Parts: sequence; C-alpha cells; structure tokens
Amino acid sequence: MEEVLEQLIRETSSNKYGQIRQACIEARDLLESQAALLRSPPHELRANIALKAMQLSLESRQSKLVSLAVSGFSKLLRDTQFHSGYEEDDETTWLPCQLLASIQSALSSRRVAGGAPKGMMLIFKIYEKERKF
Repeated sequence: MEEVLEQLIRETSSNKYGQIRQACIEARDLLESQAALLRSPPHELRANIALKAMQLSLESRQSKLVSLAVSGFSKLLRDTQFHSGYEEDDETTWLPCQLLASIQSALSSRRVAGGAPKGMMLIFKIYEKERKF
C-alpha cells in the first residue's frame, strides 16, 4: 500500500490535486507510525488511511490517478494489516461495505474513467480475485 501512496504523492505534485496529496501523505505517515502494540483496528486503518486517498483519486477523473486508485484497492484487499479475524457489529466497518462506500460517489456520478459500469465491474473483479487469493 505504501508504494501506491508514494506514487500518488508523486503524481499529485500540482496544486490542483492538493487534497489528494494531503490525504496520501497522512495515510503514509499513519501507516509508518503503526507500532506492534499500538496498532489501530483494521477497519480504522481502512477508513482513515487508504480509502479516503483512493476515493479522492477515483473522483479526480485523471486516468493515471484512477489507475493508481484501482491498484490501491487491490493492494488493500491483499494486505493483511487491513484485515481482521472478526468484524465489528457495525456493518459500516466491514471491508466490503467500506470499499463500496468509497467508490459509490465516483461511480454514481459517472466520474470514473470508462464510466460507472466499467469502473464498478473492474473493482468488483479485483475484489473477487483477491478474495480467492
């Protein structure tokens, strides 16, 4: 995940993408600060780190950023630090719900490159592939 965040930081060097850059920097710093005993719960890491940066990148409509966001979703699904052996009672903290919430705004407004149906199918294919992995 850190590699994708670093790439997003490099790609968002202009002021136009300042909000994405800031979200990525905060996400990278929070990931680096995770100590063995002071780890945040996986649902908080997903919500506060990766998903915000990926959502903003999807909404940018810039093809390179959208591509990096999709790559970030894939890495999030494979990275064990974002997974838990159990899920909270609150459904909004479950990985699939958080993933859908982060892509909902971009997909509902057809702002993802390729349109909502293609973008949604791509992300669902990644989710299914990574679940089997």
